[in-house]
Amino acid sequence: MLMIVAERSNKSSRRMLWHRGDRRDDGSKITLTETLQIRTGLGARGLSDALQRLAARGVEVRVQIDTDKIGRPVFARRGHAVDYHLPPLPASVELPPAPGG
Repeated sequence: MLMIVAERSNKSSRRMLWHRGDRRDDGSKITLTETLQIRTGLGARGLSDALQRLAARGVEVRVQIDTDKIGRPVFARRGHAVDYHLPPLPASVELPPAPGG
């Protein structure tokens, strides 16, 4: 998923861009989330789970637009789809230990 965001991101802003070819069969525009679902083969739940796992490891690709009443980040709302950006990635990554070992 990070590769898809990276290949579609603007070089300076690092924001994922929508392309003219990103349309449904009827010609209507699809969202960036739908583009990620199509390109990764994940459903809505699978994509959400993957994004949450990345965020738990400190790699947040969704652009926060607000916070809710109890301080949780908000990434989309009615009339505003989720935007994605390529976050700064660390030079090295330490993987967590394997479960049970």
